[in-house]
Amino acid sequence: MWTKQAKSVLFISVQNTLAVKKGNMMPAFFVSRAVVRDAARMEEYAARAAETLKAHGAEPLLRGGFARALLGKGAPHGSGIVRFPDMERLRAWFDSPEYQALAPLRDAACGMELFAYEVPA
Repeated sequence: MWTKQAKSVLFISVQNTLAVKKGNMMPAFFVSRAVVRDAARMEEYAARAAETLKAHGAEPLLRGGFARALLGKGAPHGSGIVRFPDMERLRAWFDSPEYQALAPLRDAACGMELFAYEVPA
């Protein structure tokens, strides 16, 4: 079951995305799923990664623990969704020296799956 907060975030995100698309920009979304191995390192990684987002025009939409699996096995301990103005800026952030320097900390803290999505035209 979706929480009211998650529904609101997704609704606002879709509303904002449609408004941006009218300006011919195609927003991109960075989605992460993590299985935490070391909570202290995970908190440090999350805080330091968040600091790298602003310079790339990113807007965090969701950071939180897992609520419920609707389909499938296994569940992440945490998930995140970040909106970028476009895929180019998402890739620039992901490939940036500032974010890549955090990879060893991320990998020590958790097993993470990372995805990039574009809103279809």
